[in-house]
Amino acid sequence: MALTHTDGDFTTPQVAGPRRWFVPFRDNKRWYFEQDYMVNWADFETSPLSTLYVPTTSGSGQDLTLAYYLVRESSPSELGGGLCQFTRTFAAVPSPREEHESYAYTFPGLETGSLGPLKYISGTPTSASSVTTITTTTSHGISVGDQVIIRFTVQLAGGQQFGAQILRTALTGTTGTTLKVDIIVSQNPVVQWISAQSADIGRSAYTEEVSSTLIYEYFLIGISPKIKTADDIEIYNTPIIVDSDGTRTDTYTSTTAPTKAEYLVDVKTGANIVATDSVIRPWMGNIYERVTRYVRAK
Repeated sequence: MALTHTDGDFTTPQVAGPRRWFVPFRDNKRWYFEQDYMVNWADFETSPLSTLYVPTTSGSGQDLTLAYYLVRESSPSELGGGLCQFTRTFAAVPSPREEHESYAYTFPGLETGSLGPLKYISGTPTSASSVTTITTTTSHGISVGDQVIIRFTVQLAGGQQFGAQILRTALTGTTGTTLKVDIIVSQNPVVQWISAQSADIGRSAYTEEVSSTLIYEYFLIGISPKIKTADDIEIYNTPIIVDSDGTRTDTYTSTTAPTKAEYLVDVKTGANIVATDSVIRPWMGNIYERVTRYVRAK
């Protein structure tokens, strides 16, 4: 490879060839590059990490749309004639990104609540746009987000009839005698729609494999705002539940902190919760990576 330099004065490092770019993530962006240099052996000095890259040739930096900082410098190798060659690696601070993968998460337990009044269904429910609309004979008192037990009878092949029940969530538009729920699709003919009843259902803590989101964020020590050391990078922790005695528990109740009602707000809004504490680790040089895993509350 032909070596290029500016003026033949090797008392300071001179560029020796083009940059070699790397695309480390699926965003297909060039987050770092390597650059070879030549210098007199007697004048070789290591450079401090996080030194800002400044092109040494006029016009050679026109393709640099980001700020790149020194993250690695190789040991020099002998070229002869009193010269040596070495490689510096420069990286920009990557933008936040996300990845997705399955994860076995232990969901919290929920204190058992109570059943609402039994409300009888009038007529035949209708379904459209993934929503089933049910009419009750009297005002049901069910609120949006409540869990609802719906009972009906179906007819199987051969004429046999059986009672059935399903659990649904009350959707926007639920009020008075109108109850809107996630669509109900029965594989067998419904003979009779019987009743709807709100149910504050409890559960024990349980583990389920679900989809999780990994958020990657990057910080350059001494450059990123408020980040003077790696210890300044905030760690996001998994939620903890504390009972009225100050003891950590795995079940939300009306007296824990947070309460069951507060957790159910996250469930109703489809909020993401931290599944594992953030992990802080070096990425390149003084650029650190924070990885936090999230799952959808349920």
